[in-house]
Amino acid sequence: MAAETLDTAIKGKFDVVVIVAGDGEYKHLVSKLHSHGIRVMVIGWNIQYEAETQYGVKNRYIKTSQALMDECTYPVWLDRIIEQGMETNDRLVQNLFNF
Repeated sequence: MAAETLDTAIKGKFDVVVIVAGDGEYKHLVSKLHSHGIRVMVIGWNIQYEAETQYGVKNRYIKTSQALMDECTYPVWLDRIIEQGMETNDRLVQNLFNF
């Protein structure tokens, strides 16, 4: 994916590359895109939750690499947007969770 993204971006087909991932390995792709003048948005999150396992309930974490977020042009912390929207009764955010 990284090679194809870089190749397509260098050909001038992207204004901004958006990455929805948390792996710090994408930092190298972001750096390379920046070296070609291409802006990058990363949508990341840091979430803690409890999960039932065969050994009982365990805390689990999903985290986005801080180094990746620091490298990108536009870091978007989705967990913070959702948390703030729920606290302020933002209809757009609350409607995300209406089933």
